[in-house]
Amino acid sequence: MVYTNDLTDKEWQIIEPLLPQKKKTRPVKWTKREILDGIFYRLKNGCNWVDLPKDLLSYSTVFWHYKQRGAEGILESIMTELHAQTREQVKKTKWTTLIIVDSQATKNTCNASVDSKGFCSYKATNGIKRHLAIDSLGLPFFTLCTKASVSDDRGLIDMFEQNMDYFKTEPVNIPKITIMVDRGYNPEYLSYGTREDLSTDLTLTKLDLHNLADLLLLDDPNAIEVCIQFVEANTEGIWHGRARAMMCRRLKHCTLCPKQRQRLVFCLAERLHSGHFSEQFKDQLRLALHLDVPTTLAVALACRADSRNYVRRYAEWILAHHSNTINTCPKLGTNS
Repeated sequence: MVYTNDLTDKEWQIIEPLLPQKKKTRPVKWTKREILDGIFYRLKNGCNWVDLPKDLLSYSTVFWHYKQRGAEGILESIMTELHAQTREQVKKTKWTTLIIVDSQATKNTCNASVDSKGFCSYKATNGIKRHLAIDSLGLPFFTLCTKASVSDDRGLIDMFEQNMDYFKTEPVNIPKITIMVDRGYNPEYLSYGTREDLSTDLTLTKLDLHNLADLLLLDDPNAIEVCIQFVEANTEGIWHGRARAMMCRRLKHCTLCPKQRQRLVFCLAERLHSGHFSEQFKDQLRLALHLDVPTTLAVALACRADSRNYVRRYAEWILAHHSNTINTCPKLGTNS
């Protein structure tokens, strides 16, 4: 029987060269085309493996090849090549400049394990969440399946991290990629979470940032580096200023290398000079003073004549609390 998912002769001519060549052993009982027809039938109709039609290959044979070829990355390479050929037909390069991302929470099967399920409070769904990135032609670019309890932001970051090689191998003459998301995503989380230099996996939620700050009490090197990166990042949020303040209070008691101390002082001094800071900024300034008093006082002296009132207020606060240091330091005293 012929099914709608069966490969045509023209489709088979495209896919056959992409398949690995089998070593010369005993003759096979079935062809690669028959195996793919069985795989495509199951993927299109969504039935159980055991319910494959009897005129196809046995379900155990089709399932084994599906798992084997999937683990080898052959199915993914076929999709990538077909994707590139389709884009070339409409005179587009394989490097897209527009990616549209969305997710969908759906119920899982009754036979699925508890570990694979999660509850999405936004959709009131207990099951899984499918994350999908497509190009302007509507063709799938990246996919990821997680628990429904995973946030859209976290799913997008994980999906891009798994496919980071695509972005790293993109030619320099290709324009920057634009990522379109709906209001279910928070751009300020994504802009920080997808930074390539992020050394530790981090979900930018209020609870996780507090847990990360708690690791500073243990003087954890990885937590120290991630917290420094977060302090350096100019993200905005209702609780981002408070999170930075808490991290700065605890970083004073951590073991920092000279380069890390220099990065923090430069970042906080530049933030004062630019005037781009949020609430509880004094805790950040206290850290800068703790790490390098002369540099911080020099910046405060320069900002004392700033035209912005809020910048002058913080500069005067620094100078008022360290007037003795200015008087005893000849270099600063001459500048004042």
